[in-house]
Amino acid sequence: MKFIKLIFKKLIEILPLGVFFLKMYKEFNINRAKKFHHKNLFTSYYKTNYWGCAESFSGSGSTLLDTEVFRTDLCEFLDRRNVRLWLDAPCGDYNWAKYVKRPKGLKYIGGEIVDTIVSINNKKYSDKFTRFISLDITHDKLPKADIWLCRDCLLHFSYDYIFKSILTFLNSEIPLWLVSTYPSCERNRDIAMGDDREVNLERGPFSFPAPLEYLKDGGPRVIGVWSKESLTAALKENQEWQEWLRKNANH
Repeated sequence: MKFIKLIFKKLIEILPLGVFFLKMYKEFNINRAKKFHHKNLFTSYYKTNYWGCAESFSGSGSTLLDTEVFRTDLCEFLDRRNVRLWLDAPCGDYNWAKYVKRPKGLKYIGGEIVDTIVSINNKKYSDKFTRFISLDITHDKLPKADIWLCRDCLLHFSYDYIFKSILTFLNSEIPLWLVSTYPSCERNRDIAMGDDREVNLERGPFSFPAPLEYLKDGGPRVIGVWSKESLTAALKENQEWQEWLRKNANH
């Protein structure tokens, strides 16, 4: 098989534009592998129960005990803000969110990169107010919603993928972003995709402004509520963000 591939490559190389074609094909495969690396990674985490939690394959942060305080705060927030459409991405296995007491008529969209979870969730929980979609928050267009909850996610992302998620929000039609953050974290550090650490979004290289409010989420972690307008204004002054945009302008 390797010999056949080598002969095929040599034949293409002698054609007009053959070398150019092979170079473009190689770059395409490299970019494709990068694009789906994190999808494959988190799919493997789910299939092997990487987090080792008996209650939820999404990890201990998705247990009913760990989300008890947050569910209470979120329920009050949804009612007070008159939220009619809630995007929860990543939604994981929907272990805790199904117990949130939603205001009457509120619709829920669970977005998840692991296709198996989406299929199982739709079979078990979908109805006229609840549905689940395949969604990669680092590059897919988000559906319209009143809020996007992004809980326990960015702590697993490298800086590059956090920036990609920020851009996803800014390009969406969603006015409010609810994101896990750790105000007590004094200095952020970069990691490989899929690892974890605390992230303070109000410190560099993200330098978010003060949120509209915090929702309690147990321990040092809270959920910051940011508007698109406030983030857009702050990021205009963020040199690291502007540099990242310039480097990724054609991606």
